[in-house]
Amino acid sequence: MEKGVQLARLVPFLVIVAVIAVLLIAPAALAQEKKQEKRETIKERVQEKKETVQEKAQEIREAVKDKIGEKVGEKRENVKGKAQERKETARGVVQERREVSKERVQEKREHSREVLKDKRETLRTKVADANAGKVKALDRARLKEIADLNPEQARERLAKLKIVKADENFKVRPVAEAAKEARKQAFERLKEDEKTLRESYKERLDSLKEAKERLRNCGNETQSDECTNVKADAVERAKEAALKAVDRLVTHLQKLKEKLQSSENILEAEAAERIAKIDALLSGVDAIKQKISAAATKEELNAAVKELKDAVKKIKRASEAHSQGLLRAEINGVIRRSEVAEKKLDCALDSLEASGTDTSAVDAKIAEFSGKMSDARQKLQTAKELLQTDEEAKIEEAKTLIREARDLVQEAHRLLEEIRKDIRELGGKPCEEEQEIAVEQEEEEKASEAPAPPEPSAAEAPETNASGETPTTA
Repeated sequence: MEKGVQLARLVPFLVIVAVIAVLLIAPAALAQEKKQEKRETIKERVQEKKETVQEKAQEIREAVKDKIGEKVGEKRENVKGKAQERKETARGVVQERREVSKERVQEKREHSREVLKDKRETLRTKVADANAGKVKALDRARLKEIADLNPEQARERLAKLKIVKADENFKVRPVAEAAKEARKQAFERLKEDEKTLRESYKERLDSLKEAKERLRNCGNETQSDECTNVKADAVERAKEAALKAVDRLVTHLQKLKEKLQSSENILEAEAAERIAKIDALLSGVDAIKQKISAAATKEELNAAVKELKDAVKKIKRASEAHSQGLLRAEINGVIRRSEVAEKKLDCALDSLEASGTDTSAVDAKIAEFSGKMSDARQKLQTAKELLQTDEEAKIEEAKTLIREARDLVQEAHRLLEEIRKDIRELGGKPCEEEQEIAVEQEEEEKASEAPAPPEPSAAEAPETNASGETPTTA
């Protein structure tokens, strides 16, 4: 009962305490809440300002970027415009120069064609006789060469020329197929014999070395019967080796002779002259062979072998001259056939011009082609004169000229392929019929006067090639 009364008394006090607590705590909480609200408000304002600043900054950046872009764009356009103007100006200058250059080249080509026609007319007027008909047959290079001569010299030069009709298979000295085959077989026999004789010659040299060794073993006992026999045997073996060397020389000369007789490009007169020289060498070698066969002593054999050595040196030089002469003739044959090609191309140009086609570019190339062939022909003529002797220095000089002529002919033939292609592209083609070309009258007359090459026979086929080696006696 008392406890209940006590509690009842405490209730008002507790209420007062609670009210006081509320009165004390509520303002603080309220103040805290206001502070929080203020913070949130400030934070929102700061965020708004940041966003506003960022937006303004972005706007400024965009504005600056646009401004810069406009200026850069304007600058680029200005630069591009100026560059384009410069390009257009440069292109115009280049085009103008090309046009001027093209006009000059065209004028030059047309002038060259006209000059060529004028030269023919001038040359015809100069000679004004039976030789005038030969002017048309001249190739371009030879026309220029003769047109620059005075009238008397021009007539003399034309008098040495003869007009012949020819195609691109033209041969200065055609050889019948049967004769060609016979000479080919004879040459093959010589090659086979060459191999056999080379082996035989080596055996003879080995045998001679053995005999010389036995003779050295005799020492001073040269008067003994055995040494006398050894000495005689050594001389005999040296003789056999020397005779084999002679046979090799003969075979070498015969092979060279076969080549000369079967060549279709060497003039008959030149072939006959070279064959006569080879026959003279063969006669000299045969005389030496007789001396070797007749030698009975070491001294006689040594003297004959010395002559053989001298003959080998002479034959080496002569062989080189004859071989280069053959090569020169082969290149000359190519040049003669190229003159026919040039005439056929000129014929094609005449047809194209008649139809109104501009052929000036091709015409210039043909002139260049003709010039290269002319230079090669002159080098070969000089080489021919140098090869008339057996002097080593002159032969070497001739070899250089022949090599240079061959290079010129190769360059000319590469150009010839271009010319043919150009003519096809223009709608034309080289004329197929035979053409008139001018060849040396003197050469033709000599060729007709010279005897025909003899038919080969089995008896003409000696054994093998020459070598620089010659045996010496013991």
